[in-house]
Amino acid sequence: MAQNEQYVNPPIAEASITLVFKRDGAICDSNESAYAIGKSMAGEEYPETTTVQRKSAQQDQAVTKQDSEEQADAKPNHGDESGHAFRTEDRRKMFFITPHTWHFAWVLEYPGWTAFSSELTRLIEALRQRADGLKVDGISLRYLNLLTIPTNKGISLATYLRTLPDLSADLSAFTTLSDYFMSLTLHDAKAGAKIELLQGLADTSEDNVTIMLDIDVHKESDLPAFEDGEGINRLLEALHNCENQTFESSITQPARDLFNDNSRATTAAE
Repeated sequence: MAQNEQYVNPPIAEASITLVFKRDGAICDSNESAYAIGKSMAGEEYPETTTVQRKSAQQDQAVTKQDSEEQADAKPNHGDESGHAFRTEDRRKMFFITPHTWHFAWVLEYPGWTAFSSELTRLIEALRQRADGLKVDGISLRYLNLLTIPTNKGISLATYLRTLPDLSADLSAFTTLSDYFMSLTLHDAKAGAKIELLQGLADTSEDNVTIMLDIDVHKESDLPAFEDGEGINRLLEALHNCENQTFESSITQPARDLFNDNSRATTAAE
């Protein structure tokens, strides 16, 4: 199943890709040069520019439920250095560049994998044309999903989610779950990739609860050369398939029915 092409109202708040480059195969040797390369790549399509202090990997993985919606502002996942963000006027698309990393994100109103990967491929080719001798040290594909689930009829989360905290019968006998945050690290042997799955309560209302399901699939070995465009594309497809399988394995058919309910479809503006 292709999650992002399949649903009428997909729960994707952000999709992003991060490329990390080796020290001896970096994009450039200074932030000033990174800005110049980014500015050249941005052209007229990404006119908004800001300088950003990136989080470390440890800080970023320590996300809490209060951070979940803020993460839809396309925070990169790797590294710990300042860089430059270039955004479209509608702020739906952005890329971020430092001497050693490059990050692309599509925030809200996700268009599907075909459109996302097409723009990603175009930008990667633009980077390839502006920097020589790049050596990839890691690639990460991340999807931040926000699942709004109706609870006004007393339906449990297990109706919609297959991966949940497992409370013992004795504990459930005298308590109820009012909040949770869960972090799983998984390994996909076929893809040779690590999966970081974060899940927790993001928001509640009288009739609904919003669950964050954050899936980050990354690979740091057996990577194609950056100049091998077809090899990079095949790897991205493999990571996407892994992410998609992780998502689909974490939800139930009633959840899929929610995502295909036209009456629940909303736009980012709404």
